[in-house]
Amino acid sequence: MNGIARGVAGVVTIAVGVGVAVFLHDLADAGEPWASWRDALRSSGYVIVPMTLTWLLLGAVLQTPVAIRRRAGLRAGWIVVGGLFAYHMVVGLFAVKLAAIAPLPSPGVSGSDPGYLYGVFLGCVLVGPALLSAFGGWFLEPLPPSRPGLLDNRPEDVDDRTDPVRLNLFIIMVASWAPGWCFLSYIFFHIADRYELPLLPSDGMPILAVGTAVAVPSLVIVVVIRLFLADMPVKRAFPRLLLLGAVVALLIAAALAQLTRFLPAGYVILVSILLPMAYVYVVHHLYRAAPGE
Repeated sequence: MNGIARGVAGVVTIAVGVGVAVFLHDLADAGEPWASWRDALRSSGYVIVPMTLTWLLLGAVLQTPVAIRRRAGLRAGWIVVGGLFAYHMVVGLFAVKLAAIAPLPSPGVSGSDPGYLYGVFLGCVLVGPALLSAFGGWFLEPLPPSRPGLLDNRPEDVDDRTDPVRLNLFIIMVASWAPGWCFLSYIFFHIADRYELPLLPSDGMPILAVGTAVAVPSLVIVVVIRLFLADMPVKRAFPRLLLLGAVVALLIAAALAQLTRFLPAGYVILVSILLPMAYVYVVHHLYRAAPGE
């Protein structure tokens, strides 16, 4: 019965979220201030942001009675929901800024048109956490104590209980931002030559965008491991290697960007496609060379 109740609450939440999006779309057609909001977020963002926010909040509300009946953890779940509400607000504000600079869709329909990537990016980073809330993914029962693994540096007598809510949050955010960052990086690649940095030619900015797309996820992973996952079984050398790999990727991208002073930008951009492979090689080489790991 609990499973059926969770499913029904999830379906109701999805339906209401879609209804909210349709209702707001009709309001925008009727006039201000809704039309201005739609212009600020574009049509895709104006639909995705309120729809996923409805899924997040309404889903948590409807799943709370089910969670009480299942004796699931409410406090941890609502803390995550509150954090994801703030996350949605931040992404929404970023979406307004991104809408102002991202490429606009060209006439006709083309799956490779970078103008359509704005909505795809928002869908990637918002839909997953909201759907999990709609179906009660943040209200879970605690798991039994986990046994120390081979890579675990903690003493065996530590009574560690695996936190399924934190694990769900980590998995869904990685799954959301892995494709989301790829689409966002593609947008940045297309607009990079509009901007300039000291000592870098404008033709080389897309190459620096490629290097940044490779390096930033590593830097984020290092911060996440240090702040939130320090008690998980992670090799001590892993964050350090990711940091070094990110720095090397940025240095290679900056060097390739300088080559656009002497070579056509298209040739150098083609070479910069090899940056991800160079990054993987550097991290793998450093990992093998790390003593005692």
